Amino acid sequence: MATDSVTDPQPRILLLGAAGQLGRELSKALPALGQVIPVTREDCDLADRDAVLRLLASRQPTVIVNAAAYTAVDRAESEPELAAALNSGLPAVLATWAAANQALLVDYGTDYIFDGSKHQPWLETDPRAPLNTYGRTKCAGLEAIEGSGCDYLVFIVTWLYAAAGANFPRTILRLGAEKPELSVVCDQMGAPTPADWIAETTTECIRQTLANRAKCGLYNLVPSGSTSWCDFAKEIIRYAGEQGTPLRLQVEAIHPVPTAAYPTAARRPANSMLDAGKLKATFDIFQPHWRSLFKRAGSLGL
Repeated sequence: MATDSVTDPQPRILLLGAAGQLGRELSKALPALGQVIPVTREDCDLADRDAVLRLLASRQPTVIVNAAAYTAVDRAESEPELAAALNSGLPAVLATWAAANQALLVDYGTDYIFDGSKHQPWLETDPRAPLNTYGRTKCAGLEAIEGSGCDYLVFIVTWLYAAAGANFPRTILRLGAEKPELSVVCDQMGAPTPADWIAETTTECIRQTLANRAKCGLYNLVPSGSTSWCDFAKEIIRYAGEQGTPLRLQVEAIHPVPTAAYPTAARRPANSMLDAGKLKATFDIFQPHWRSLFKRAGSLGL
């Protein structure tokens, strides 16, 4: 049950998944709010319920930020138990503890909770119909949080990337240095979203929510605009070339192909575009275009 506010001027923020792409950026942004306690997989087995409960009991956080997840979308089809432990079980444990201890839980959802069949950007209230194991486990985690009675912020994000880690832009840059031609899927649409902007926005939303728990809820968190994977790949190669990055691949040699030409173990939604109107209205968050965020300093580490 949401409360009116939290008066603790220095909240204790437990950050799970601190070594991941998003976790690293959150580690930089969250100290503006209070004490941050970073936790990596070396510190705690987050798939172990008892280990997580011991961690919570010892640290007694007032804010829990969960940036940990099983994100290997195709591998999840053959490892559903591990995907469920991290994407469903962990959020459920965190939410139950948060509800019992008046803590604020912050978690991250995915566009994969939707089936991609809608022609307009998805709203938070749209029906959930995940197409793959990853999406189903993330959807179950979201539903566990919603049903727990805890105070929460869950941000649905899409096409996340960072200057480090395994992500689409870094893969394209690697292939661009190796290959003179490349075929990329052109019929899946979304908004590329940098982890540093997600972290900055998360921090501001937490700040406002600690002062007014009525702002708790589920929010789409994406930049404005949209693109296809193929056009995003072209933008990556074009920008990298402008920055003087050595490449074999030229923009003209990136060829569009349909999803059917690139079969994967897990089905992907064709439309991953999200409507962030609720986020803007509640938190007065400026929504930059994805291209301007992509080109700002440090987004790719170039």
